[in-house]
Amino acid sequence: MKPGQIILATIGIVFILSRNRKRIGAIYNDIPELYECNDGTFSTARSSRACNRHGGRKSSEPVQFGRGGSGLLNIQDVPLKSIKINRELFQGREKAYSKRSVDNIVEDAMNGRFAWENLDPITLWKDPAGNLFLLSGHSRHKAFEVLANEGIKVDGKGFDRIPAKIRTGSLAAAQKMALESNTLATKETDIERASYYRRLRQDGEDEKKILASVKKNEGRNWSNIYAYTFLSPTGKTWATLQQFAEGEDQSATLAKSLAKWIGTARREYPQLTNEHEGELQSWLFDQRGYGTGSGQVSNERDFMEKLAVFVQKNTFFGEFDANKPLNIMQSQLKSPTELQFELLIQEKTKQVTDLERQIKAQIKTLADRRAKQADIERIIQPMEASLRNLRLDLQRLMAKKSEVIEYSKNEATLFGLKRRSRIGRVPTFI
Repeated sequence: MKPGQIILATIGIVFILSRNRKRIGAIYNDIPELYECNDGTFSTARSSRACNRHGGRKSSEPVQFGRGGSGLLNIQDVPLKSIKINRELFQGREKAYSKRSVDNIVEDAMNGRFAWENLDPITLWKDPAGNLFLLSGHSRHKAFEVLANEGIKVDGKGFDRIPAKIRTGSLAAAQKMALESNTLATKETDIERASYYRRLRQDGEDEKKILASVKKNEGRNWSNIYAYTFLSPTGKTWATLQQFAEGEDQSATLAKSLAKWIGTARREYPQLTNEHEGELQSWLFDQRGYGTGSGQVSNERDFMEKLAVFVQKNTFFGEFDANKPLNIMQSQLKSPTELQFELLIQEKTKQVTDLERQIKAQIKTLADRRAKQADIERIIQPMEASLRNLRLDLQRLMAKKSEVIEYSKNEATLFGLKRRSRIGRVPTFI
């Protein structure tokens, strides 16, 4: 063979070999084994030196493909026995999983309606020690366990392995991902969603960001869920919400509305304690505080206006006494004279408090302007005189409290509530 013919033959062999060698861009009859390199690229070569130019091979194990048909390289078929579950760290639900979702998957698999390509992969977190924790997909995981125990197969594939996306990173990032991902899976109940946002607040998340997230994620029901985040998770109101969480009847709707009122109250008045919340719950739910009758409230605005009165009664010189009960029911039984007297005290107390704040603000303004002490005293003197008069008026009112209470007892005989020998004179408040 002449030299020229040898060269042509060599070129032909190289061309044929290069055509037969399949790379990642080639078309395969079957999906080849792929090995991930540390720089994010992939190689079909099994040799440990295959990724030498790409930072080395990330793992000696080939990438596993699920049967979901997504084609995403980060989806792997993971054995169920390799998955750990820690509900305390990675789940915001009250229940371990949604029984409805589990039943739907199991029934579809047993009745021939299950399609691998329609299954969303679960999400796992790989901790620094290599353990795989379930972040989202608890219902799908449980359904696979049931089907695996039954030995069910679909398209020749069993349920002892489940398609999963594996994430890495810090524990805090994994926890946030776990809680947020539930919005994309089976819809959580309102109280489960509220639990998530309350945990964000407890972890120090900015309140404006929490509110923005609630409005973005929760649709038209955002105001209810946001109000629930301010409720005590160990209180009676929360327990009532749990009872009616999935109800849609009139009783459930009313219970959710009243719980929203109480949550809004705690948002507007953060000084209210869990004991005060219990009072509001008892009044609205147990003592028929909700309604259209005398002393009842029929809408949230009326409720908040009535609550403002109770809060003001426990506020003295601008300081709320958190140790005192609101005494809502006791106030409901008071006579018109007592209620009028209390309103006068509240109004006078507010005047004192407002004027005290004005004086402090004025002193600060004058001091910032470097006014002389003599000038400050001269300017403030009329305001301080008014403050002294208001305080004297308040003291006179408080001194007449026993007289008003005694008169109220006599006043009750007008309505046949109690018999007394005579009715006392109407007290003058000032």
